[in-house]
Amino acid sequence: MKEIEFDIRNDGSCFGHKDWFDSFYSVIFRFHEELPTNIKATTHDCLLNAGDQLLQRVDSILNEQDPDPEAKLECLNDMKMIVYLITQLTELIERETVEKSSQISAASLPGKGRKKNSTSGYDWAGMNWESSRMSAINFMYKILQLNVNRLFTPPVAEEDFINCIANAGFRILENPVMAHQRNRSVRMSVIQVLSSLNSRFDYSLSCSFKLVQELKLFEHMVSPLAEAVEVFVKEFNCKSIVMEIIQEISRLDMKELNRDTSATRSYSLFLFELTEKLPEYVRPSLSLLIVHLDGDSYMMRKSILGILGDIVIKVLSKEDLDEKSKDNCNQFLEYLEDHIHDINAHVRSSVLSIWCKLCVAKSIPLGRQYSVLKLTMGRLLDKSSNVRKQAVQLLTSLLQCNPYTFSLPIEELESQLNAESKKLQDLEGLIDKY
Repeated sequence: MKEIEFDIRNDGSCFGHKDWFDSFYSVIFRFHEELPTNIKATTHDCLLNAGDQLLQRVDSILNEQDPDPEAKLECLNDMKMIVYLITQLTELIERETVEKSSQISAASLPGKGRKKNSTSGYDWAGMNWESSRMSAINFMYKILQLNVNRLFTPPVAEEDFINCIANAGFRILENPVMAHQRNRSVRMSVIQVLSSLNSRFDYSLSCSFKLVQELKLFEHMVSPLAEAVEVFVKEFNCKSIVMEIIQEISRLDMKELNRDTSATRSYSLFLFELTEKLPEYVRPSLSLLIVHLDGDSYMMRKSILGILGDIVIKVLSKEDLDEKSKDNCNQFLEYLEDHIHDINAHVRSSVLSIWCKLCVAKSIPLGRQYSVLKLTMGRLLDKSSNVRKQAVQLLTSLLQCNPYTFSLPIEELESQLNAESKKLQDLEGLIDKY
């Protein structure tokens, strides 16, 4: 390793050593053993230097009109080995830094008679890991900008090569601090890497499957992944990935969704954020999600109903809608009406809140307002205080926004008010006796 490090620092090359791959791989193989952390850090630094030298070789080979077959094959093998080593070691170090940072954070929690520790992270072997991590991300991005497909026979990059880079990118996003605003530049750099894989290497189908897996395991990845999909669609024109992701989620077992509440919460939040960012791309795939309105998971029902309301407001409230869009709008509103009487109080409360937003946005057709009004009045007697509160707020909005307020059955409301007031007086009389 010392000889390789010396050669890299002097002429930027490690490929002249017969056992260069084995030397680097031994660090990965023994990573979790009693291996000094400074060796791990030095190895990562050496690999990045070797990667920079490799980029020049690959670019030179690709610029040749008729490259030598042996030189081309040697360059391909070196590229696959370097990419494997850099991505694997980056994943291992990233995981270790997260674990150590978590241990420090847990140990520094404030307690009785103890001062809060101000340590914000883990100093990994005195190494500026944030800088090294960014260098690794830049290497992955640069290698993907080259037409490396031409090195393969046939000229299509191998799946293992693509997965090495993709898995390293997702591993970095798994770090909880990646969701913070201060790490947005790192997060966006990883998203650029994944976007390049989708647009240049046809990775979108595998990416959608991997993304759903990540949501199941890591709730903090909801916002970063929603942001990633927005970049895929808007900046790299990978429009199909939205439907592919929704297809993956729609195939999830309903019973499993009801059991694994953490994963279901992640799916629900992700779908809602995705709809806020890309409503026009989510809408064509909604039919795949509607099936979950009959499922046992109230969180999924609540999320899908929220999505329906959001799409009605943002996409289906225009005046020049075609007949298909009008039918979709009416269908979505029917679902929202049906679930005003959902068996779960959280869903009932949420649906009434959605109707309130629709009312304020003037997205409720005039012909439907009276039926919504009648259903809402029934919720004034709901056993849940939150539902009753939302019902009152919706009635207030309907009164303020509805041009047909004279249709409100005031006599019926006054009769109910008098009856409930009498019950209250009777109860107060009983309390006074005791």
